[in-house]
Amino acid sequence: MRSETGLREQYAILQRRGLQLEGYGGVGLGSFAIDWCANQVHANQRNRLRLDCDVKNAKLCAYYESPGFARVATKAISADYVASLYERFVP
Repeated sequence: MRSETGLREQYAILQRRGLQLEGYGGVGLGSFAIDWCANQVHANQRNRLRLDCDVKNAKLCAYYESPGFARVATKAISADYVASLYERFVP
C-alpha cells in the first residue's frame, strides 16, 4: 500500500506533527518524542519511522538527519509547502 507521500506504508509509521513547546528548547523533548515514536514502531511490528518537515526549515532538517534519518523524498503538499520526507530503520 502506498501513502499520500507515495512511499510504501506496509512497514512504516509516519509521525506528522512536530513537538514545539515555547521555552523548552534544549531539554531533550525532541529526542524523547523520536524515541517514543520508535518504540511505537517496534510495538506495532513495523521497522521504519518516517518524519516530515518544511524543506525550507534547514535547522529542523539537520536535527532529523543527526540521529540517522535519511531524506528519502520531497513532496509538494500545497502551493506554498514542500515537505522533506525522512525515514529511519528501527530494529
